[in-house]
Amino acid sequence: MLHNASLEMDLVACSSLFGFIPETIKRMESNSLNIHESLALLSEVKTKLMENRGSRAKSVLEKYNAVIDKNAGIFSYKFRRKSVS
Repeated sequence: MLHNASLEMDLVACSSLFGFIPETIKRMESNSLNIHESLALLSEVKTKLMENRGSRAKSVLEKYNAVIDKNAGIFSYKFRRKSVS
């Protein structure tokens, strides 16, 4: 098995900082969520990522933002919906 203490510490840190991501992905992949619930999950992920500190957390947040920026219209539905209501 792994005997590198530094690698083991890195894996523990990643798990504690980002362990919520796989579960969130599974929830988003389920067919039971509506668009509002999916957008709420995305917002929750961003909030959690912003709370984390360190270079790994910064890198993951930058990647999250890059993906969201490529899908710029993703949150427009949320804002249009609020203004119509």
